[in-house]
Amino acid sequence: ISFWGADDMVKIDFEEIEKDVLDILKRYIAIPSYTNTKSERLVEQFLMSYCKTQPYYQANPDYYGLYKIENDPHNRRVFWNMVKGTGNETIVFIHHSDIVEIDDYGRFKSDAFNPEPLIGKLRQIKETFDEEIKTDLDSGDYIFGRGTADMKGGGAIQLALMKQYAKAENFKGNIVLIAVPDEENLSAGMRGGVKLLSTLKEIYGFDYKLMINSEPHRREDKAKGAFYEGSIGKLMSFVYVRGVLAHAGNVLDGFNPVNLMSEIVRRTEINMELADSLDDEVTVPPTWLYMKDSKSFYDVSLPLSMYGCLSVLTLSNTPKDILLKLEKICTDSFENVLETMKKNYEVYSRYQAKSMNYKVKVKDFYGIYTEAKNLYGDSFEIAYNEKLSQLKSGFASGELTILDANFELVDFVIGYIPSEPTVVYGLMPPYYPHVSNKLFENSDPKITALNNLINEFTLANFGEQYNKVNFFPGISDLSYTNVINADETKKALKDAMPLFETLYDVPIEDIKEIAMPCVNIGPWGKDLHKLTERVYKVDLLNRTPRLIDHVLQNILG
Repeated sequence: ISFWGADDMVKIDFEEIEKDVLDILKRYIAIPSYTNTKSERLVEQFLMSYCKTQPYYQANPDYYGLYKIENDPHNRRVFWNMVKGTGNETIVFIHHSDIVEIDDYGRFKSDAFNPEPLIGKLRQIKETFDEEIKTDLDSGDYIFGRGTADMKGGGAIQLALMKQYAKAENFKGNIVLIAVPDEENLSAGMRGGVKLLSTLKEIYGFDYKLMINSEPHRREDKAKGAFYEGSIGKLMSFVYVRGVLAHAGNVLDGFNPVNLMSEIVRRTEINMELADSLDDEVTVPPTWLYMKDSKSFYDVSLPLSMYGCLSVLTLSNTPKDILLKLEKICTDSFENVLETMKKNYEVYSRYQAKSMNYKVKVKDFYGIYTEAKNLYGDSFEIAYNEKLSQLKSGFASGELTILDANFELVDFVIGYIPSEPTVVYGLMPPYYPHVSNKLFENSDPKITALNNLINEFTLANFGEQYNKVNFFPGISDLSYTNVINADETKKALKDAMPLFETLYDVPIEDIKEIAMPCVNIGPWGKDLHKLTERVYKVDLLNRTPRLIDHVLQNILG
């Protein structure tokens, strides 16, 4: 079947693609590849076996394989394969192969990965759902099940397309596909994938023109699709407040870190001044995802410390921008708490003499590290490196989470400096840079014309308009296609992220090496991470494969 009559384009059999996508998806979603677990490695076996059955890879066994992720606690690897044609111009397909847990399926867990019996069981409890879900269940237009939309459906499309391109003679250009684990957690797979792409570029001289991801898209209007020329950024900032211990009966002899942390939370939670906007797009404001004091059991003393992490989304703000704003909020909060405490001390002093001499002390992680090093020199450095080694071992064995390790290291360092109320702020994993073709320098005219290329095709062939969105809103692995202000960002991460380049890394130099524009073109999906997760069949089997192929062949053509 010739692609829309274009003589110079690869002939694609879309009827075969439809069958292949469905077949691949059924086998792909049957794999319980739960994120951040060893079960993700089951995908490696499936994809390697899949390639071994194809004539192209039987003839070219060096054109697919597994790439080991450095220092990965589960020894996961990135699967890759490629179609090698003529010239250096290269398109990259990416998708993630991990899924979230299926606890929400309850008594239907046994069929969470089996769409046909699952839809029958969901119809049994149809009356518990809203009208949209009821309609979709009855329509037969959707495939239900964990991973169908997020995002093994998109992965199945990419694999089916690769099979077609592998049959082409005199293929112009190259295509590399990578299937990465861990997208739902820390994106260890994509961070490893960047290094893989850098290695392939060095070996084959690839000129990366575009990265295509196939995460599902959202629709407000059934007749209007969407594609994304970038991905929203995410910073996980943290705040650690050190107090002064005292018995609750002598509270004025101490400093309760809960008091100060509460003020910081109040000033940051859903604070639109910490949200980010670019043109007509805006992020949701930040929210606190974790909060804990240092107590492991109840007693009548004040907590010694309290800490938490704040999720901040970005479209243009750099880590440095956010850290400067956070520093000011922490300083203002500290001053306000001390002023309020001072007034209360004055009232209490009418009955019993009491004074307060606490001062504002707010530092980033590098600040407290430097203070400790200046006080204790080599002995601190030796102890610090030993602590890092312990944390690395604990993380590798699964005894510690990245969050536990972060705060344990902050607590260790602050133990070396004078005991006084202190706020430490910084960044913790994960970090997702914001990316958009809008921000990409010296873009190819074909990339700047993507909107026209896509909409002319979708209107002519589907009767649908596809809205261009600059940033995919759901956080994605596309974040690692480029880094804006790379040197400044790297310095901010080194200064403010305690575990940077030990337990966690963002391969900024490799990202600079492979930097390319990106686009997310995926099928319409609904209720991601929910019991009623589903993907739209027409998109999955017909429209999205055609659209991706159209973009790919025009970029390489």
